[in-house]
This record gives sequence, C-alpha cells and structure tokens, in this order.
Amino acid sequence: MNRRLFNDMNQEEQFWYAKAVVAIIVADGRIDDAEIKYLRTIFDFFTKSSVQFEELEQYTQGTKKVKIEKITTIDAQKANDILKDCTSVAISDGEFHPKEEKIIRKIGTSMGIETSTIEHIIQWGRAQLAYIFAISI
Repeated sequence: MNRRLFNDMNQEEQFWYAKAVVAIIVADGRIDDAEIKYLRTIFDFFTKSSVQFEELEQYTQGTKKVKIEKITTIDAQKANDILKDCTSVAISDGEFHPKEEKIIRKIGTSMGIETSTIEHIIQWGRAQLAYIFAISI
C-alpha cells in the first residue's frame, strides 16, 4: 500500500483505498505471506477500536464481503496510481488470479478510469509478473 498516496487522502478516500486493497487480497480465497505485509500496513493506519478497523478485519476473516462503491473525489492521476498499487498487491503472491483481475476492473471502474487504461494497467501487472518469473529462473 502506497503510504504517500494514502497520506494525501481524506478519511473517506483512505478507507475506500484500504477496502480496495483488502478486496484484492481476499479475492482468490487465501491470504499469502506476501499479502500479510500489506494487511499489516493497512491495519496500522486505523485505530484498533475504530469502526473502520473492525470492518476491515471482518473482510479479512470472511465474515463480511467487501463492496467497492463508486468514488468521485479521487483525481485521475491518483486513481491510476491506486490501480497500479492494487495491481502490485495482486501479483505480490506470484500469481494474477482471474478474480483479482476482476476486482482490479471493478476498482478502476469505480474511480471512473477508462476501460482501455484499466486493461493497460492489467497488462502492466502481467508483464511485471512475467519479468519476476524470468529473473528468478
């Protein structure tokens, strides 16, 4: 999770961004070690007794489904950065699950990003993953 982006947002945007990242993490039905560090970062931003913290915890435990609502207060550049960050989270476990791609599309659409830009960012994620595999061989 990009701290610079997060710190440059109001509370509503911060919680929306946190929910988007959590949605990516839980999309494939399991939370890998690489994704746990993102969760820790997210939870560090919220007070443990807060409603937001409790809601995020419910999402990760599977007791509540993450809903990504439309948000109109995030500008285009920040929206692209958020989508790239979410894509980085999606591939952090070494795969790009179809459910994660579906959530990436939903997140992008919810911020008003054009479909072609969303698809370009998904292709960027696939290329990043291919590069990681290529250098690890």
